[in-house]
Amino acid sequence: MVRIHAADYRTLHYVLSNLCDADRRELLATCWNAEHLAEELATRIMDRNGMALVASEARPIIAFGLVPMCPGVAVAFAFSTPEYPRAIIPVTRWIRTIGTTFAIRAGYHRIEARAMQRPYFDRWMRLVGAKAEAKLECFGKHGEDFILYRWLAREHAQQPRAAQRPVAAGNGR
Repeated sequence: MVRIHAADYRTLHYVLSNLCDADRRELLATCWNAEHLAEELATRIMDRNGMALVASEARPIIAFGLVPMCPGVAVAFAFSTPEYPRAIIPVTRWIRTIGTTFAIRAGYHRIEARAMQRPYFDRWMRLVGAKAEAKLECFGKHGEDFILYRWLAREHAQQPRAAQRPVAAGNGR
């Protein structure tokens, strides 16, 4: 059974060290140091004091969450291992119910995510309430195009169904 819980440095590092091919390509297109991707990104997420969660069975499968960009605005992230099909439904359900309520209560009025264009990912982003806002031409370090997705609080009715405040990520290394 898939369990969604607070991430820590170890669980983030595990997912980042075992990425599915599409997520690896996307993260390598935007990282500074490919050799230390897992260490650097796990550290940056934990140090930003946002919200980091992981969907796990015996091992972590999907890491996702929010990191603050500026007051009222956050950047969403999600990356996974090749086992992601086993956890995508619970993660989608969590984002659509608890995650939306959490973001509104935490004072976020805008959430952004950048991703390489992938048809199934675009469909998933729409399922969780995000909209494609712009094509970011030559955004990747080798000129790869990305899509900027956005989620606006005013477009989502507050639905406090089973809302529980998740544990915020901190420097839990």
